[in-house]
Amino acid sequence: EQIRVAGVVVQGSVSHVGATTNFSVTDNHVAIPVTTEAVLPDTFAAGVTVVVEGAMNAQRSLFVASGVLAKCPSKFSAKVT
Repeated sequence: EQIRVAGVVVQGSVSHVGATTNFSVTDNHVAIPVTTEAVLPDTFAAGVTVVVEGAMNAQRSLFVASGVLAKCPSKFSAKVT
């Protein structure tokens, strides 16, 4: 069953092995390890909010993502008054 999981890419968790990228996403309570061979968006990086689409593996220990979407950084910043 395909599901979507949103979270922040954990600092220091990103690794590349050939065409495969491994990383973890967190909601600041639980971290889920993710693996994907999908093309990553240009804005993908540690600390960025992402949505991964895919399914847990049979052992329920790894999320296998068929797609990765990254939140675009805001072009606006709050004005300090």
